[in-house]
Amino acid sequence: MKYDIERIEYFTSVCFGTCPQFKIEMDKNRSAVYEAIRFNFSKEFGSPSPEGTFTGKINENDFDLILKKLNEMDFPALQDNYRVKYTDVQTANLKIIYDGGKEKTITDYGMMGTPELEELYQLFLALRENQNWEKVK
Repeated sequence: MKYDIERIEYFTSVCFGTCPQFKIEMDKNRSAVYEAIRFNFSKEFGSPSPEGTFTGKINENDFDLILKKLNEMDFPALQDNYRVKYTDVQTANLKIIYDGGKEKTITDYGMMGTPELEELYQLFLALRENQNWEKVK
């Protein structure tokens, strides 16, 4: 099944610790906004990356991989809410606008809803450092 994905919004919450809190929004033209809110550490020396808002264009390979994973997992058929049985963990919030304005929102407390979602979350985590972001504020 192939969906026409128009926009993707991904947001992580805080946890009881130093989970990276950030938001990434992208549209079908690969234009993106990345908001580094808290605990977004750089690979180099474990130093904090600058917090703030950044813009960029998601590279084609990464964007295509995200779309492929979403289509393969048949995201509209997934549950709207997932939750682990323990507390003090991070929540992933994923919103997909597709097929002429339809919306699918998934809230995943613990970020372990399905193995496919876990893989997708890792892709969003990597986008913070593997794209050419330009700071806007």
